[in-house]
Amino acid sequence: MTNTLRLSVGSVGRALHGQRILRRNGYRSWVHRRTEPSREGCGYTLDVAVRSPDEQAAVLRLLAAAGITPSAPRESGWGG
Repeated sequence: MTNTLRLSVGSVGRALHGQRILRRNGYRSWVHRRTEPSREGCGYTLDVAVRSPDEQAAVLRLLAAAGITPSAPRESGWGG
């Protein structure tokens, strides 16, 4: 089963950079402009298809290695 990990990022450039990194590593992802204001000041989300908590952790590590640290990661499924 595939779940969606929703990551809030501050700019469209960061979101697109993260999407490219994830695509190169075999992950499907989508960039969306937030429709509601965010307390964190994040205007975009990067949604990533993940199949397990281990994949979720791998996605966060890949992004962190590229200097992308999303705020408020949320996932659908796994009780989150």
